[in-house]
Amino acid sequence: MNSNEAGQLAERVALVTASGLPLAPGLRAAAAESGPSRVSAALGWMAGQIEQGQSLDEVLAASAGMMPSHVSGLLLAASRTGDLGAALVELSEHQRLTRELRWRVFRSLAYPLVLVCLAFLVFCAIVQVDVGPFERMFKDFEMQLPALTLLLIWWYHHGWAVLIGLALVVLVAVAGVRFSGSRAGWLRVGKLVPLFGPLWRWSGLAEWSGLMSVLVRRQIPLSEALQLAAAGVRDADLGRLSLQLAEGAGHGQSLSQLVAETRRVPASLVPLLRWGEQAGVLADALAAGRAMFESRVAARAWLLQSILPPLLCVAIGAAFMLLVIALFLPLVSMVQGLS
Repeated sequence: MNSNEAGQLAERVALVTASGLPLAPGLRAAAAESGPSRVSAALGWMAGQIEQGQSLDEVLAASAGMMPSHVSGLLLAASRTGDLGAALVELSEHQRLTRELRWRVFRSLAYPLVLVCLAFLVFCAIVQVDVGPFERMFKDFEMQLPALTLLLIWWYHHGWAVLIGLALVVLVAVAGVRFSGSRAGWLRVGKLVPLFGPLWRWSGLAEWSGLMSVLVRRQIPLSEALQLAAAGVRDADLGRLSLQLAEGAGHGQSLSQLVAETRRVPASLVPLLRWGEQAGVLADALAAGRAMFESRVAARAWLLQSILPPLLCVAIGAAFMLLVIALFLPLVSMVQGLS
């Protein structure tokens, strides 16, 4: 069961426990509403175990192997403290906020990407339709062609081969990153890209801070919470960093001290963590850190939505203007020579 399915399972169980309905019939109803899926099968299995006389805590402990480690660890810790219902609700809220944050990032990038792709397709279609007749005319008149026109004719003949080659290179690179275990390194490089890098960085930190808040609030030891958070975040680079922080926490260092020593987390999070540790409200401090990073993501997403479309429109207009100039510049030169 992946993280999304585990989040859906936690949401269904949280709704059933919060509604006050009998657990077994409530879980059966949730399984029926989920449709044929692994979530539905897991809910049905849990209902069957409860009907056999097991408690929900025992069922969750037995189901730890079917969920991601951060979900099972949180639920087991909550069952030990007798706060399972609140833990499920908080985990569901964390999953909801994470999905909303990812959708916000996707929405800020979707329109510019669609605009660029459509413009590129139109550009290629125009090149394939118009450049051929112009090239034959240039050859018939034995015209001296400028470099821009020669480049356009070269793209007319070899552009698709170049695009296919680039696509293959990208696919091979993605497969290499996916299966070689170097995804964290590539993500770290991607976070350095202007405009887009901070968006990925802050969204990952918001997810990590929110998950850490949920785990710490359930009184999970800091070192264990950092290890579970490493397994729960999608950012592989941030997951590796969380494991490094967990090692330091295992030696007795505080989270604020660990974060202050690394340069991969914004320094603005350190005062919040230090205040949370001093006041005994580290979970609230992490939740405030999540809100801070979410506000940064919202501001950066608004910036991208505001400045990228006009910049792309100017760039697309310039590309089509160069196309027209490349096609008609030899004709203009020929007319000037005749006059």
